Amino acid sequence: SRLIMVFHLPPAQVAYFSMAQNQGQLLNKIPDALNVMLYPRVAKTDNTDDSAKLVARAFRVMLLILMGAGILAFVLIEPLVELLYGQVFLAAVLPFRILLPGLVISGASTVINQYFSGIGRADIGTKAAIVPLLVQVIAGMWLIPGMGLVGAALAFLSALLSIALIQIIIFLRISTCTLADLLFRQEDFHTVIAFMRSIGKKFSAGFG
Repeated sequence: SRLIMVFHLPPAQVAYFSMAQNQGQLLNKIPDALNVMLYPRVAKTDNTDDSAKLVARAFRVMLLILMGAGILAFVLIEPLVELLYGQVFLAAVLPFRILLPGLVISGASTVINQYFSGIGRADIGTKAAIVPLLVQVIAGMWLIPGMGLVGAALAFLSALLSIALIQIIIFLRISTCTLADLLFRQEDFHTVIAFMRSIGKKFSAGFG
């Protein structure tokens, strides 16, 4: 898809897309932190049913957190880009906003890879990435020539949604979890609220 952009987009638009992609992927720092803690717990759990339930809950909580962060990023991206980079870079705002839904769902689904690795099937994550790559290339060839920067963002969005969907489907097929296990529960909101309160206390203590 990057090669297609080089052929069909001016260098400035390629730079805007790269900026939007790099800024958007900062959201991945959140699930990355959870995954560091999650993998050892999954790997040490002898009962695969228990580890699957743990990963399902981690997915729900992470999706909630990323949805909140995504909404905040959607609102703040334009003033932040203008403040930090100037008006000339505001062209990166729209592709960033287009990518956000995919970054949120794919970021949450990365916790599922910890289940694959924990049960000794790390190869699943690598194999699952092949289809989204093909989806991005095909979508890019179709969308970028006619839609330019927006088309590039939509092509990348299709890849992000594809990898998340594939990971979820495989997880549901090889574990004892059902789709209902991935739907939000009241306890998930309580967990996120407690997490945000702890972050707020630490932040306040740092300025106290």
